Amino acid sequence: MRGLATTVVLSLLAFAASCLPQTVDAAAIEGRAAAVPDFSAPGPYEVEVLREAGCCDGKDHPFDYYLPVRGAADARLPLLVWGNGSWASPEKYDYVLRHIASWGFAVVVSHDNRAADGQSLLDAVEHALAAAGETDSPLAGRIDSGRIGVAGHSQGAGGAMNALMAMDGRLRTAIAVNLPSQKLCSAGDCERIPLDMPAGTGVLLVTGSKDGISPPDQAGPTDPPHQSARAYYDAVPPGRAKVMGALVGADHNDIQGQPECPWLSLGCERGAAGYVGYLVAWLAWQLQDDAKAGPAYFGQGDGRMFLDGDWSDVASDIGR
Repeated sequence: MRGLATTVVLSLLAFAASCLPQTVDAAAIEGRAAAVPDFSAPGPYEVEVLREAGCCDGKDHPFDYYLPVRGAADARLPLLVWGNGSWASPEKYDYVLRHIASWGFAVVVSHDNRAADGQSLLDAVEHALAAAGETDSPLAGRIDSGRIGVAGHSQGAGGAMNALMAMDGRLRTAIAVNLPSQKLCSAGDCERIPLDMPAGTGVLLVTGSKDGISPPDQAGPTDPPHQSARAYYDAVPPGRAKVMGALVGADHNDIQGQPECPWLSLGCERGAAGYVGYLVAWLAWQLQDDAKAGPAYFGQGDGRMFLDGDWSDVASDIGR
């Protein structure tokens, strides 16, 4: 009887312990999230912007460069190529591109505003690599050819994905900001996204919670595939890193904020500031091998992006 009573008491104690709040685990989760650097703050480097510094893509558009000031960052830099949205110029993304460059990236962007097929981004990659080998270019000796990523907004996001798929693993990663629903893409621009992503690459899919052009999730069960960020996320083949999320209250053009939305701007509700921290964290993790940046995207619900109240519809396959 004494043994039975002891067993009952121990069982009751175990049950009571299981009902207590798991404050230790919660604190550990918060600690891991806090350990991620604050990439929403400006980076350590001053940035120089060189307008129309390079010529040219296949449509004869010049390239702008966003570069850490030489001397402050003399090492070879990871390269990010950017794709503009419809009818947009690089100036529309000036705040975002400056911010990325301030964290130690060389950013090259064409003036192409019809970038959905990805060709002008591919041209930008080849231009940057060639210019890095020239003695009189601002890019001379500054590009790490093994650390290249692509990113873009709206149809430029489609261009980034198409460039990633076309280069057969030469690019490491892509960021797609407000990638349009497939039904809104021109014929041939979106059909293979993201099905042809090379093994070992990754994609960060971000949009706004109010974006009807790139909605976070399917509008209804009868929608065909690829009509939302979630549909694109679900279609990423196995063996590729993937994360998605929606900035709460943002619409389709918030990424063009400087950082706030311009007066009477269409499709901009809160501006670009909410995006930049996670864009840079992704690039730091993917292109700079910054192990402290990766925990922002842990998929067990304890990554910083999951805990951030400014983000909804967060999904990730990234494990600790």
